Amino acid sequence: MRKDFHLGNDSGGLSVVAVDAVPAIIEDARADDRAFVANHQAILMSLVGDDAPIVRIVVDEPLTDDEDAQWLARVRRTLVTPAGRIAVAGGFDPDVFADWQAAGAPAVEKEARVVAVTVPAGTWIVDVYTHADSMNGRHLLQDMGADHGGAGGWFRVSHPRQAFPLWLAHDLWFGGDGDPGHEAAWAKPAESVRAGTLEIAREPVGFVGVLIHLTPADGKVALARTPEDGWFDIDAGRRKLAAFPLGLASEVASKPLQELAAELRSPRRRG
Repeated sequence: MRKDFHLGNDSGGLSVVAVDAVPAIIEDARADDRAFVANHQAILMSLVGDDAPIVRIVVDEPLTDDEDAQWLARVRRTLVTPAGRIAVAGGFDPDVFADWQAAGAPAVEKEARVVAVTVPAGTWIVDVYTHADSMNGRHLLQDMGADHGGAGGWFRVSHPRQAFPLWLAHDLWFGGDGDPGHEAAWAKPAESVRAGTLEIAREPVGFVGVLIHLTPADGKVALARTPEDGWFDIDAGRRKLAAFPLGLASEVASKPLQELAAELRSPRRRG
């Protein structure tokens, strides 16, 4: 199974939990986050800000070449689910889980604060991958591209004469921080596109920010150590890519990217 969805979030974190643990998570009320991670009932990921990314869940299937080649950071843990359900949530708020539970613990929806998938009961290896179009991904890319002045400069070196992907163009829009020497072009990208000083791809309008890969645990695997406070830092499991990643296209649309694509097609005057 491979499913993309827009995860609602207004917190600085993301969690992957065994649904079996949700009642205990609610009762605990955030008294001991580390215990749930240590007991293989949750994976807690720190976010740079209140990111609401497009999340892709891949269950018991191999990753595609692009999915495997483009990730920036990875945390690997196991989750134990006797009931055979795993949930992804924006943040780790007991009240959000309580509301979701009261609503009948629905499965994957187009957009929600908590989504769940059904899997065979047992122990699952869970890899949480950071991809480009997320706040964590953009932070890592800016840092990785420091030798080139930032993400935009690194993109130009890796992909000369290629159109900027829409997610990166949105990140550089109205400032160009990270694309040295081209700040003026990014101040008014639609005009720059018409003038031929920028080339921006108008599609796709959705990209994966976080990929969660679930595979059955059929032997010993090397797991990330449990952090002291239970929360994995954005740098956990990071790696340096040889070339700038173009991003994983998603059929789920991002509203900000749709707006930028519309601006590029029919630029509006701005006061």
